[in-house]
Amino acid sequence: MKKLSLALALVMALGAFASCADQTANTTTDAGANNPAATTPAATTTGSKITLPPLPSTDEPVSGEPGTDELPYEVEAFPNATCGDLALEGYEAWGYWEDGVNTEGWGMFVFTNDTMASGKLTATFTGVEGSPSDSGIVFGMEEDLDEMYWYWENGPAYYMLFVADAGTLYLSKVNYNGSPWTICEVTADPIPGFVHGQQVTITTEFDGTGNIKCYANGELLIDYTDTAPLTGNRYGVRAEITDVTYASVVAEHN
Repeated sequence: MKKLSLALALVMALGAFASCADQTANTTTDAGANNPAATTPAATTTGSKITLPPLPSTDEPVSGEPGTDELPYEVEAFPNATCGDLALEGYEAWGYWEDGVNTEGWGMFVFTNDTMASGKLTATFTGVEGSPSDSGIVFGMEEDLDEMYWYWENGPAYYMLFVADAGTLYLSKVNYNGSPWTICEVTADPIPGFVHGQQVTITTEFDGTGNIKCYANGELLIDYTDTAPLTGNRYGVRAEITDVTYASVVAEHN
């Protein structure tokens, strides 16, 4: 079975819905400091347009058979991803990963052997020199492991904290209340001293009830309170371009 076939089925199912969307919406990289991620149609949306990245081309994980203990995805390790003494592992929610590197354009990896409804999540990663991209971490994900998910901005709701195209630190809500993309807060200025291609460390501290603190290279840049917080407990990483490399991911429970 190919991941391509699953994606085509998904796109067909969404076809009538997506065809009603504004076809002039911008889905290319935009380096504006206050613009949303490159794959989102607008800073705030009505939920009328779902944007899917280009389809990967290699084999997909095999779905589990109903009534068996087989998992509906392939679990794999993510190097240097830890929660205390636990080595984190999970699955490719979108795209493909190898040794902590996103190998095929857009990609998201979700950890499955730990959950964290509140706590601290830190990732150190390196993008590609001269190639702006929206890459970072996801948390608060409302995900059900009994289902076969292959999603980007068309599935479970989650927060994303990332370094944006403009070099700013950006907190968003994805798939919330029928909208693929919602801005929470974006820094007015780029992360001090940061340029794409350099290693950067971003951290979120979240209490599960709406307060979210966001750091870049140890500096607190966003202190946000969500009046309608997501309460999911799954977390992971998300990258927008090929060769974004994660040196480490560290989860710390409260």
